[in-house]
Amino acid sequence: MKKLSVVLLMASLTMASADCGAAEKKAKFVDVGLILPLTGKFAETGKYMKEGVEFVVDVIHKEGGIKSLGGASIRLNYGDTASDPKSAASEAERLCSMKKPSVIIGPYSSGEAQVVAPLAEAYKIPNIAVRTATEELYPLKLKYWYQIGMPISKYGRPWAESVY
Repeated sequence: MKKLSVVLLMASLTMASADCGAAEKKAKFVDVGLILPLTGKFAETGKYMKEGVEFVVDVIHKEGGIKSLGGASIRLNYGDTASDPKSAASEAERLCSMKKPSVIIGPYSSGEAQVVAPLAEAYKIPNIAVRTATEELYPLKLKYWYQIGMPISKYGRPWAESVY
């Protein structure tokens, strides 16, 4: 799980940093919001996710920053979901209204995503869900919500079809 979280977050941050450039070619910083379970029942996973993102950011900075933005640095802004949808909502609101990130990575759980995705949508901030498996967000046709993974109804399906 630890390696998977790091790989997924590396992909998320790479996608986010590649996409942030069109409007601000000479930005000094790109603010990235991380809404992670740093406390609560998913805290161990949140720790690995945080470490993965920080690793990728360090690599990007060592390679001269975001090239498409003239070497801009990534500034991470954290929000702790406390493994709870209510906390996730208040942290997402705080980050969106005060920090105004270019992208939000997270949250981890489906319950948290169900409250964070609509907030990010309202603020028109791209939101990359890392491991959310919720089906409830798909009918909303959100423009700013992206998911790395698959909905719960798809888990195991390719394997079962191959066996069949």
